Amino acid sequence: SPAWRAPLTTCFSMCPSPCICTQYRHGGLHVDCSSRFLKNVYMPLPENTVSLSFQNNMLTNIHSGRLDKLNHIQTLNLSQNPWSCDCNIAYLKHWMEDNPNVVVTGATCQSPLHCQRMPIIQLTGNEFASCGGRQHVDCQGFFANTVIMMSLMLLIIILVAWAASVSKENAS
Repeated sequence: SPAWRAPLTTCFSMCPSPCICTQYRHGGLHVDCSSRFLKNVYMPLPENTVSLSFQNNMLTNIHSGRLDKLNHIQTLNLSQNPWSCDCNIAYLKHWMEDNPNVVVTGATCQSPLHCQRMPIIQLTGNEFASCGGRQHVDCQGFFANTVIMMSLMLLIIILVAWAASVSKENAS
């Protein structure tokens, strides 16, 4: 093991299976999940991760929120994975934009064809045109539904007020 790292001996429970963790002498973990045939990142990652490697797996995306608690991460190796730069890659792209101090290597699209070999961080969002159906907001429809709902609520209030006044007149 390199001089700047010592094997993790006390916190095996923190290390996600099937990864190998090494504790840095000055704190923090190197989490090595390389060459584990991973298709997705399903395991919780230790919050004190400083260096993380997913090199040489079968990852096509990383699910939303999976990297959010890694507040101490400095390096992330994503090389040699078949990254699919479709709707599902947006989380990783935004995470990289939100964490510019993290050195990310190997985050390059393999598919679709028009994005092949493009760094994920360079995606503009135009590549996600096919995602529009799920994220599109129909403002006119939303406005029309709101007007209808407000009209129904107003009608109910008027009917309740009328019923209360009729009931009050009959009681007198």
